[in-house]
Amino acid sequence: MTEVLNNRFELLHKIGSGGFGTVYLGFDLLRKKKVAIKFQRKLITSEEKSTASAISTASIEYKTLEHLQTLGAGEGFPEVYYFHEPSKEKDDEYFVMELCGPSIWDLFHKCNKSFTLKTILLIADQLIVLLQQLHTAGYLHRDIKPDNILMGLSSKSDILHLVDFGLATKCEVTQKIPEIGKFYPPTVVGTLMFASVSGMRGGHTHRRDDMEVVEYILLYLLSGGELPWINLKSANTQQLDEKVTEMKLTIPPEKLFAGLPFEFPLYCKMIKELHCDDVPQYSVYRRLFRNLAYCLGYQYDGRFDWKVRAVWNGEDVHIRRRASRSEDE
Repeated sequence: MTEVLNNRFELLHKIGSGGFGTVYLGFDLLRKKKVAIKFQRKLITSEEKSTASAISTASIEYKTLEHLQTLGAGEGFPEVYYFHEPSKEKDDEYFVMELCGPSIWDLFHKCNKSFTLKTILLIADQLIVLLQQLHTAGYLHRDIKPDNILMGLSSKSDILHLVDFGLATKCEVTQKIPEIGKFYPPTVVGTLMFASVSGMRGGHTHRRDDMEVVEYILLYLLSGGELPWINLKSANTQQLDEKVTEMKLTIPPEKLFAGLPFEFPLYCKMIKELHCDDVPQYSVYRRLFRNLAYCLGYQYDGRFDWKVRAVWNGEDVHIRRRASRSEDE
């Protein structure tokens, strides 16, 4: 028998999981449509409540998405419908949100880890716009990676969506935004393979850090799923973190993007020149890549490789998301 949550949401089957929780396919009996239901654990245990405020990634994510929705931040952020706060110790915490399609990671692997330059430029353009909207609303994502970039469904199937806002935090903007709680981060803020240098050091992050992560995502897609530090080995996690950080700090942009159009190392240089409080020049970055697309005769027509190759056509057929993959950790 199908479980029904809050007398409204049918819990169907698991469609993904990760370090902070599990995502299920659900059905909203009120709205008569499929939804995603995300269950997450608390970051701070009950034993630690005396020294720190218990805060969950579910709470952070829901409040961030809800505020983006209230602000009308634009397309590319899943709508949220309901948040369930546990009424007792063993009660599950979850929230319900708009159902999206497969991730860029899923589609990349379905395309045999080979995207054309056109598709990568289409992704870059939308990703920069999404980050501009997010930063303008006053938030940093802090955990951008191919797994956390999903395509929409049906009429939104050409639109990138950012998800997994469990590590989101406020950035310095003039407008006042609601408090979403304090988060006590691990050593690395984000995912090892894609985290910014500041994130690798567990330090305070800024808008430039989200933009830096875009470099690594583009390089990952351009190089068939490889990164210079992806196969590094070390005796322990701390040493591995230090090795990866050192590589990200020292490899020149020209070497990082060797053999690729100069626009990519140029973008890298522009991001490195940003100071902590600088507002990224989003329109300049978009123009840089759009000029490359123009020179190569590419159209911004939404014809991604997965459509051309008939891998996924935008319909509600889910590719199961992974729990964790060692190459991305």
